[in-house]
Amino acid sequence: MTYLRGHKLSKEEVISKAKTYSTKSEFSSGFRSGYEHAKRNGYLNEIHSFLKSNVIVWTKEKVLERASECLNLVTFQRRYPGAYAYSLRHEFYEEIKNIINSK
Repeated sequence: MTYLRGHKLSKEEVISKAKTYSTKSEFSSGFRSGYEHAKRNGYLNEIHSFLKSNVIVWTKEKVLERASECLNLVTFQRRYPGAYAYSLRHEFYEEIKNIINSK
């Protein structure tokens, strides 16, 4: 669905179109005018309630699980930069090195 310049969006149109996206970031980049309309008119939280967030909340268990999937440290660092940073902040990077190097 393409919107022409000057076309006024309705809340129903924006919500309907938003339901075709699976994450918040997909919606904000894929339908920018609808995102801005929802933000400006105060119903963005309503839309976010049915969209997934693509932010991963790392835990030690999740990081170790992802590390065990990788063949070397460079792959781990490139594929999971957030997990890598989490392991450094929480001081268990040595444990990850041992897991990956034991393969």
